[in-house]
Amino acid sequence: MHSETRFKFLLSAALILWALFASAQVKKVLQPDDYIYFNTLDNPSISDNGQWVTYEVNPYWGDGELKIKAVKDTAFITVPRAYGAKFSPGSTYAVFKIKPQEDSLRVARYAKKKKEQMPKDSLGIILLKSGNLFKYPRLKSFQLPDEPSEWFAFALETEEKAKDSTKTENKSKKNKIKTYDLVLARPDKDNYTTIPSVCDYTISKDGSCIVYAQYTGDSMLISEVFMYNTASGKTNTVFSSEGEVRNIALSGDGRQVAFIFSKDTADDKVFTLYYMSAKLQQAVLIADSVLKVLPAHYVVSPHEKMYFSDDNSRLYFSVCPYVAPLPKDSIPDEDKVSLDIWAWTDSRLMSQQLAELEKDKKKSYLNVYYPGTGLIYPLASDSMPDIQLFKKNNGAVALGSSALPYELQASWEARPRKDYYVVNVSNGQKKKILEKMFFSPSMSPDGRYVAYYKDTDSLWYFFNTSENTHNILTPKGLSVFYDDDFDNPGPTPPCGIAGWTKDDKAVLIYSKYDVWLFDLQGKEPPVNLTEGRVQGKVVNRYQKLDDDAWCIDPQQEFIVKFVNEDTMEEGFYSISLNDRKKFKLLLRGDCRFSSLQKARKAHALIFRKSTYTEFPDLWYTERLFENPTRISDVNPQQKEYNWGKVELVKWSFNGKEIKGLLYKPEDFDSKKKYPMITYFYEKTSQTLHSYYSVSPSRSVINFPLYNSNGYLIFVPDITYEIGKPGESALNIVLSGVYALLDSGFVDQARLGIHGQSWGGYQTLYIIAHTQVFKAAMAGAPVSNMTSAYGAIRKESGINRIYQYEAGQSRIGKSLWERRDLYIENSPLFYADKVTTPLLIMANDNDGAVPWSQGIEMFLALRRLQKPVWLLNYNNDAHNLEKKQNRIDLSMRMFQFFNHYLKEASMPQWMKEGIPATEKGRQTEIR
Repeated sequence: MHSETRFKFLLSAALILWALFASAQVKKVLQPDDYIYFNTLDNPSISDNGQWVTYEVNPYWGDGELKIKAVKDTAFITVPRAYGAKFSPGSTYAVFKIKPQEDSLRVARYAKKKKEQMPKDSLGIILLKSGNLFKYPRLKSFQLPDEPSEWFAFALETEEKAKDSTKTENKSKKNKIKTYDLVLARPDKDNYTTIPSVCDYTISKDGSCIVYAQYTGDSMLISEVFMYNTASGKTNTVFSSEGEVRNIALSGDGRQVAFIFSKDTADDKVFTLYYMSAKLQQAVLIADSVLKVLPAHYVVSPHEKMYFSDDNSRLYFSVCPYVAPLPKDSIPDEDKVSLDIWAWTDSRLMSQQLAELEKDKKKSYLNVYYPGTGLIYPLASDSMPDIQLFKKNNGAVALGSSALPYELQASWEARPRKDYYVVNVSNGQKKKILEKMFFSPSMSPDGRYVAYYKDTDSLWYFFNTSENTHNILTPKGLSVFYDDDFDNPGPTPPCGIAGWTKDDKAVLIYSKYDVWLFDLQGKEPPVNLTEGRVQGKVVNRYQKLDDDAWCIDPQQEFIVKFVNEDTMEEGFYSISLNDRKKFKLLLRGDCRFSSLQKARKAHALIFRKSTYTEFPDLWYTERLFENPTRISDVNPQQKEYNWGKVELVKWSFNGKEIKGLLYKPEDFDSKKKYPMITYFYEKTSQTLHSYYSVSPSRSVINFPLYNSNGYLIFVPDITYEIGKPGESALNIVLSGVYALLDSGFVDQARLGIHGQSWGGYQTLYIIAHTQVFKAAMAGAPVSNMTSAYGAIRKESGINRIYQYEAGQSRIGKSLWERRDLYIENSPLFYADKVTTPLLIMANDNDGAVPWSQGIEMFLALRRLQKPVWLLNYNNDAHNLEKKQNRIDLSMRMFQFFNHYLKEASMPQWMKEGIPATEKGRQTEIR
C-alpha cells in the first residue's frame, strides 16, 4: 500500500472511530413518559440455608416477574407475573402467587365486573433443584410451616359452575358460607390431596400436623374438624356438630388444637371455645357464657386470632362484650332520624368515633387458658385494653397499657399519654407502675425490669417488678440520650432502646451517637460499647438479624450499622459484649445500605446498596459481608441516560452551619448557568445516597428527570424556631439559595420552589414573603392556620389542633393564647404580596389536609388577579394513589416549570383551563 493511500486510510478509520466514540458518549435525556423503561426491585428474601435468593422485578405499568437464583450459579429462574415468594423451611422448593395478566385485569375492569368475577391469582410451586414448575389456578391462600418440613397447605377457590335451570336452587345454610378446596401438599414427592368444602385451616410450626374444618351434610350445616398427621398420613376427627367453626389455632408441635364454634343461625353469632390435646379423643368445650369462666356479659371473640405460646403451655384467646342484635322494624329508612350528636364531654370527637366505628365494634380483650389446670384468666380489659407479651409469648409477666384516661387531652397534645401496668400472666393480676407517659417503656424478656424514659428530665429509669422500686439508669451528664435536634413544641423523644441481654442482666440504650450497656444488677458502671469505633460524628445502631430472637445473646457477636453525619458514609462492624476490645470492621462505603437480611440457618446475608446514581440492586455475602457480590441488575439501561449527581453542601446562617443537598445534571458544567428548583420538607441531608426511580410522581418532582433536563435541585435542611415556622423556613431557604448564587452557576432569573404537605405550606409562606422565585408548586398546602386549626383530618376523624399546639406546625400555643402567631404564619393573609406564579394540588379526598386550604389560597390569588392554578384529582389522596393521576401530575408539573424556568410555550390548560363541559373529553395533556 502506498504511503499516501495508507495515510488516507488510517485517517478515515480514525475519523470513523472518533465519530463512533463521540456518538456513543451522547446520552439520552429523560422524558416524563420514560418511566415505562424502568423497574423496581421488590420483596427480596433469602432461603434458610442461605443458598437461594428471590426478588421481584416490577415495571410501573404492566406485568412484573419473579427471579429465583442459586447464589453460586449465574442462571436465574424467571416466573412471569409471580410475587410474594416464600422458600420452604427446608430450602427445597419455593411457593408464590401468580397474578393474572395485566391486560386481562384491565379488560375485566372496563367491563365493570364484580370483585368475585375478576380473574384470580394462581399458586406457583417450583422445585429448586430441578426447576420444575407447577401451577394451580384460583388461589385463595397458602401456609408454610416455620421449621424444616416438606409439607405445606394451600386453599383454592371453588370453581363456579353454571346454573342448571332445571334444578331447584339449594338455599341451605351450607350454601351461605363460602368454602374452598384445601390441598395438602408435599411437592418433593408429588403428593397432593384435595379436600373440598373447607372453611378454615392451619399448619403446625413444625409441619407435623395440618388441621382443617370442613362442612358436610346436605340440607344441614355440619361442621367437622380434622387433624392430618403428615408423618403417618392418618386423619383423625376432632369435632363434629351442626353449626359454624372458625379461627383454628394449632400448637407449634401439632399436639393441641383450639377453635371457636357457634350453633346460631343468625348473622350475629355467639361463639364458644373448644380445645383438644393429644390426650383427648374429642375437642371439649372450655369457654362459653354458661360455664361462667368469662367476665360477665362477655363472649368469645371471633374478631381476633387465637394462638399458643411458643412452649405450648398456654392458649391465648380474646373476648368481647355481648351486644344483643337490634330488633327488626318495618319503618322505612327515609322515615328514620339520622343524627350525630357532638358533645363537649366526649373523650373522642364524633368524627373520630365514626372513623373508628368498625374497629370499636370489634374491640376484644386478651385472655389466657392453661390446659394443664383448665383455668382461664383475663389479661386485658375495657379499662386496660392493650397487652404486650414477651419471650415468644412464654413470659411470666406482660406489659399492659391504657390511653383511655387521656383521650380528651390527645386532641391537643402531640401524642397520646398512657398508663402502664405489670400483668402477671399466671393469674391475671395487674399493678399500675407508670402514669401519664408519652413514650412507650420496654419490659425485659423475663419481666424483672421495665425501662422507661421521662420527657420531664430526658432521663432513662428502670422499675424492678419484684421490689417495686424505681431507679435511674442514665444519670445527668453521662451522655445525650434524647433527640437534641428535636424542634417541635411537644415532648422531646428518646433516642431509643436496642434491646435486653439474656437473663435480664443488662439493657442496651441508644445515646445520640452510641450504644450503651447498663448493668441492671449494679455490679458494673455504664459502658459505651461503640465510642471511637469509627471516627467522626457517627451514629451507631444495633442490627437485629434474627427475627426469632427475643434477647441479645452476650456470647454472640452482634452487628452495628454506622452513619457518619458529616459525610453520610455508612458501614457495618461487629462487636462482642464479652470481649469489648473485639472489633471488626466489616463493610463501609459512600453509599446507602438497606434491606439487610440473614439466612435463618446460615451466616449468609443479602442487602441492598445504592447511591443517587446507583440503583439499589441486591448483594449477597456468604459470611458476614465477606466478598460481597451483586446478584441483580434491574435497570441496566440507566447508563444510556443523562442522569444526575448529588453533593452535600454546607453554608452558615446566624453563625450555625446548615447542610443541604445539591443535585446536578450528569454533564454539569460550572461555567454554565442553570435553572434551579428548591425542594424541601424538614431535614433530608441524610438521604444523600438515596436512589430515586424514574416513575410518575405521587406529589413531588422526580429528581433524575429534572436533572436530565438541565435543572439543578436544591434541598436544604430546615431547623425551626417555635412560633416562627414560616420565617424559619424562609430564612434558611433564602440563605442557602444566596450561597449557591455566589457559586456563579445558578441562574437567578430562573429559580423555582416546590413542596408537598408541610413543604407545601412552607412554599406558600416563602412566596408570600419574597419575590426571588419565578415559579412555585405547592401540593396539599395549609394556607390559613386559623381555619386549619379547627379542621378535621378526614381519614382518621382526628382534629388538627395538636398539630399546631404541640406538633409539626410548631406554633406551640393555642389560637387564643397567640392569635398573632397563627395570623403571622398564615400565607393567606399575605396573598397580596405574592408575585410568583403558583400551581397548587389540593385533592378532595385528602385524608390529612383539608382540600379547602388549597382553595382558600387559590380564591385569594384569583381575587387579586395573580396567576394561579389548582389541580384537584377527584377522589384521590394526600399523595396520589391512582396511577393515571400520577402520570398526569408529573406531566403538568414538568410543563409548568418548563414554561416559567426554561421559556417553553405555555400549555393550553394553563392558558385557558379545562371547562367542566370538557372534563374527561381531553385525553391529551396540552
